[in-house]
Amino acid sequence: MSLFTTSTSYKYLSHTLGSFTVDETLTGGSSGATGTFKAFNTNTNIVNIYPGTGTFTAGETITGGSSSATAVI
Repeated sequence: MSLFTTSTSYKYLSHTLGSFTVDETLTGGSSGATGTFKAFNTNTNIVNIYPGTGTFTAGETITGGSSSATAVI
């Protein structure tokens, strides 16, 4: 059994509103997909999300469950 989980990287297509909190659940506004926020690189605008359920779709808004921050991926 592996102790490591592979994250998925998404590049923001537009600005964010607020700041995500590490380990909070992110939910896709149109797909309903969920994942766990792990990191954000401010130099590349890439966010790392551990997969949860479903698949995020390009152009949708993701929202943080505890921070209420949003971003378009």
